[in-house]
Amino acid sequence: MSKVRFLSITNEHEIPNLPAGQDPMGGSWKPQGILFLKLTYTVGPDGLQFVYHGDSGFFKALVDLKSFCKLVPGGKQGKPTSPISPIMPTAKSLGFRIEQPCYVVFALQGSGNWEFRYDVDAVSCDVDPDKSVEYFDLVHVLNNGGTTPGTGIDEPTTPVAAPAENDKCRIVYFSAVAPSTKGGATPAGLDRFNLFVRLTQTETGQAQPTTLDLIIDPDIQNTGHPPGITGV
Repeated sequence: MSKVRFLSITNEHEIPNLPAGQDPMGGSWKPQGILFLKLTYTVGPDGLQFVYHGDSGFFKALVDLKSFCKLVPGGKQGKPTSPISPIMPTAKSLGFRIEQPCYVVFALQGSGNWEFRYDVDAVSCDVDPDKSVEYFDLVHVLNNGGTTPGTGIDEPTTPVAAPAENDKCRIVYFSAVAPSTKGGATPAGLDRFNLFVRLTQTETGQAQPTTLDLIIDPDIQNTGHPPGITGV
């Protein structure tokens, strides 16, 4: 399976920014809410373990993204209408289902020591070209409240200076078409995603902090794909 950039159709033509109500293929797209996925991590004997915070879930019919994203850093976005629908019922699984058209918002808990990378798009997908159009309009929300769109860049090309704290990004979102109308091309009905984050740690007795570039790879099961999930 060939890699497909996040904001692309076949032949990697960029998808323009679209208003709510229109999908990349010109059809009707009406978001039914916000799927909020707040990531946190622990450090244990097995290293870093990423899990979803208890604030995560589906916010029904709440589509004012600008206001929602302003509330997230302070944890004031409220309680979700329903919890995440996981692919596998284990605490270690980051896979989840999308069951209706919505905005998907990823956020990193806390502040200071990790953020989405700034030298590549924070999210990329690795799906069949026909299905990549079901995920579109990637947006990075900066700490200063500003936003920058996805660029389709999934590999760094030139060195980029580290941004100031206010220009860093800990929230990203994109639009999702669901149920999927494409189906079948991805093994086991899963759409593969990568989140690119940068984590800075200072160990006890260490003079300089260590920077780690990490890839977190949650899988999405977009309802409409065939069943047959055997693992995540």
